[in-house]
Amino acid sequence: MKLEELSTERLIKEKRRIDAELLKRGEVMTFEELKAEANRQGYNLVKKYQPMPKLKRCPICGSLAYVRYGDIFYVACKKGCLIGPKVSRYNKVQSKSKLESEREAREAWNEMVEKGEK
Repeated sequence: MKLEELSTERLIKEKRRIDAELLKRGEVMTFEELKAEANRQGYNLVKKYQPMPKLKRCPICGSLAYVRYGDIFYVACKKGCLIGPKVSRYNKVQSKSKLESEREAREAWNEMVEKGEK
């Protein structure tokens, strides 16, 4: 029986049956083994999507803020009165994805604005 031919309900039942059988035999897969097996079978595992943090308004003038892109990400006020902390995509160990860098820049801006409001 091929997995492509199974309905979602039957696939879930089949997975539970296989998991129970493996558990009885003591052959439970580690996360790394599971990823390797999924890769071998042609599945593409992706991280769960998390929406980007919404940018807070500039604490000085109240205008909207926007993200600047490049090797360095940062958030700036549309009127130019304030620039947020800069986040580099590269460090000594490994480079970050653009999404990770943008998320860090947004979080740093929002944190800066919150500290300024207190």
